Amino acid sequence: MEKTTKLQLNKNVLCSTCNGQGGKTGAVQKCVACKGLGMRVMIRRLAPGMVQQMQSVCTDCNGEGEVISEKDRCKKCEGKKVVKEVKILEVHVDKGMKHGQKITFGGEADQAPAVEPGDIVLVLQEKEHGGRGKRERLRPFPLRTLLRLCLSKRGLGNRKAGGSSCRRQWTEYILLFLDP
Repeated sequence: MEKTTKLQLNKNVLCSTCNGQGGKTGAVQKCVACKGLGMRVMIRRLAPGMVQQMQSVCTDCNGEGEVISEKDRCKKCEGKKVVKEVKILEVHVDKGMKHGQKITFGGEADQAPAVEPGDIVLVLQEKEHGGRGKRERLRPFPLRTLLRLCLSKRGLGNRKAGGSSCRRQWTEYILLFLDP
């Protein structure tokens, strides 16, 4: 038996007011504190001939490497370049689909400036049945739980190392079908 369900997602989309620029044209400036790197390097002398070098995310630009003055920031996105939007996806679970099978929605993951949006991948999970370790066939139980795994640590779409500039390129969702 087939099952179609709707999946509601909150995702980042480029701001339509500023076209993902964060403010007026030309308002984006390179961060003076980190020289546009998004990171600060601090060197501390521990003893004669011994130094320690520490790297941290720039607090002036939050790791972005660029700043926008308050007066030039977009009112809708507040200079963040993206806004939250609710997206409804229709998920079709066809008869005969197997455990671990993936359903992909191309280009539907979070958007960010200068980064191509990734895919949303739904992974079907069969539930364990009766303590015997057997797996039931996928049945159209109501969708009760959705786990979101952000795989941004894979290095996909990272513009800078660390900080909030890490861009999600691939988001994976796991569908769990539970008894009502």
